[in-house]
Amino acid sequence: MFTHTITRKWASAGASISKSEAVTADGEDNRDLTVPANAADHEVAYSKDVSLLQSFYMVSTVDVTVTPHDTVDTPMTPIDLMAGIPFVWTSGSGLDNPFLSDIGSLHLGGVGSAAGVLSIRSLFDSTPGNPIDS
Repeated sequence: MFTHTITRKWASAGASISKSEAVTADGEDNRDLTVPANAADHEVAYSKDVSLLQSFYMVSTVDVTVTPHDTVDTPMTPIDLMAGIPFVWTSGSGLDNPFLSDIGSLHLGGVGSAAGVLSIRSLFDSTPGNPIDS
């Protein structure tokens, strides 16, 4: 079993609120991907059954547009990441899963003249039909 702890924090004028969420699942996929300079449509092999996804965290060192493609290579809604600002979704967040269908690949584009690193951390239930409550 793997546990990822996602922490969200707000602060202003000396006051702060912090909340951590621990998400547990039996499958983990953590990657650090090179984002080439001047990438227009850089394809990355990344497949996920989104019905089994429990947690998805993605952050980049450069501005990048990440476009998930489904298993028949149809683009889904692009995710525009600004450098250093993470994209976070968990099954316990109360938000809809941001992926409309299973992921077959990711396409990276829209970066500037500098290369960067896209870090993806995800948890998933690797035993279909027996989901783990997080």
